[in-house]
Amino acid sequence: TNKRGFNGLPGGWRFSAIGNYGMAGERGYWWSSTDGEKGRARFMSLNGEKETVLINSGFYRLGYSVRCLRD
Repeated sequence: TNKRGFNGLPGGWRFSAIGNYGMAGERGYWWSSTDGEKGRARFMSLNGEKETVLINSGFYRLGYSVRCLRD
């Protein structure tokens, strides 16, 4: 709905260790350029149904979306 100023489609995730996919069409996950804890990166998650935003950190092997911005 773009209520939060971020218009992104829910692409879900991919767990590369076993090749599973999940949450496509339900949730969106986007990597941040900011590092998280050891061996992890920051990401943002949007739950379209509840319109909630979560900022957390996850392992690099998770397959999340990347949003490219032009300066």
